Amino acid sequence: MTSRAPLSLLAAAITAVSVLAGCGSGTDSEPSAQTPASGCRTLAENPGWYGVNRDRIDAMLAELGTCGADGSVTDGAPLALFDWDNTVVKNDIGDATFFWMVRNGKLRAPAGGDWSTTSPYLTPQATAALSKACAAAKPGEPMPTNTDLGCADELLSVYTDGE
Repeated sequence: MTSRAPLSLLAAAITAVSVLAGCGSGTDSEPSAQTPASGCRTLAENPGWYGVNRDRIDAMLAELGTCGADGSVTDGAPLALFDWDNTVVKNDIGDATFFWMVRNGKLRAPAGGDWSTTSPYLTPQATAALSKACAAAKPGEPMPTNTDLGCADELLSVYTDGE
């Protein structure tokens, strides 16, 4: 894969879907977190949030969302879905995060340069391919996947094809 167009299109589509926000139906058995002024849902206050992540996501939803818009999601009403419960859902926020990190050179090379330490499921062939394609990266440092297309393509191949 030498063209970044499919990756750009996928990242743009995932980003567009992620930034639209909608409101719940209000039929939950537990009360939802509410903003005092609008009555629109916000993320639950929970000590499990890291740093200011909850506040940043709430601010993004308030700025870009259209809480209370009429219509169903299937007809185009806004929706935001965040899935961070360590389950695997194809095309979820984990995929968007991975693709963004590759595109922006934010992935770090493995400690000691040993790709086999990154996952027990990584095959020897994948380990060798990543070691060769991403050899320019120093262990523990960010890999230049935003400019080194060979390394970026190999990471994408392993991630998407499992090879």
